[in-house]
Amino acid sequence: MKAERNYSIDILKIIGIIFIINSHLGDMYGNYSFIAQFGDIGNSLFFFCSGYTLTLGRIDRFDNWYKRRFRRIYATVLAYVFLISTYYGLKFNSYEVFIEAGGGYWFLPFIMVFYFIYYPIKRFNVPITKLIVILFTFFVIWFYFNPSFELPLCDIKRSPYILIFLFGALMPIKNLPIIKNTYSAIGLIITILTYLIITYLYRKDTPIVHDNIIFIFPLFIIIVYFLFCFFISNEHRIVKNSKIKKFILHISALSLEFYIMQFLFITNKYNEYFPLNIIIYLIIVYFSAIMLKITTNLLLQTFSKEDFNWSEIIKIN
Repeated sequence: MKAERNYSIDILKIIGIIFIINSHLGDMYGNYSFIAQFGDIGNSLFFFCSGYTLTLGRIDRFDNWYKRRFRRIYATVLAYVFLISTYYGLKFNSYEVFIEAGGGYWFLPFIMVFYFIYYPIKRFNVPITKLIVILFTFFVIWFYFNPSFELPLCDIKRSPYILIFLFGALMPIKNLPIIKNTYSAIGLIITILTYLIITYLYRKDTPIVHDNIIFIFPLFIIIVYFLFCFFISNEHRIVKNSKIKKFILHISALSLEFYIMQFLFITNKYNEYFPLNIIIYLIIVYFSAIMLKITTNLLLQTFSKEDFNWSEIIKIN
């Protein structure tokens, strides 16, 4: 039986992509570059949502299971490479396509690694709560004694995000209750401010904060408060409103495309028109995301044995 869709996850994905895009717009904000924050929170929301939805999906033979995830992400990467190489005349080697995901999109290779790690956890019913505690302890000890350790193919200090990913996977398994109260929004604001203080200390390169593992604890709490504030039932009036529901699904379905296309159009040439430059930028990114989605659908059908189905090609969600 197919699990019922949880629209709260779509809402959290939208908030996540807004935060991620915002964190990269420092050059476009000009004198207000301090607004460009919350990238780690956005990434955490995406990892949480990925873990949540992955748990609800079916589990079968590993090669078929992993292929479906690889196909969703790297078909989009290949479509992106095709579009920008055609328009800009750029050339990509296999390392840039599959390791850097078409241009340094670190999130995508990491999520593919997390998928790989998650399969035996799901398959053999490994207790996720205990695993989170064990991994957290390991990361604290490891980064304390190896603060400068690096790997050639990835930024190893981003690996603690797997704790957020596993937390998302834990939610539907344990059916954890979401307790809402009037102080949830206040708690969310306080935890975000705490996070900003920690990242400020990190950027100042103080001895207090020197590893990304330090970020994980406040990010966990932030995710919990986001759940308090935005987790809604499918009987909620927002979901019952067909237009709002359609909008949520539409934007959520483009989240990967937004993530990939956002960097192409960042420029400080029009900062004198702020905030109009931001509005125009978002409109351009939106339509380019739609173009990428359609190109991906076309690519997938081109290499399929089935006849072209143009209604599916132009379908966004």
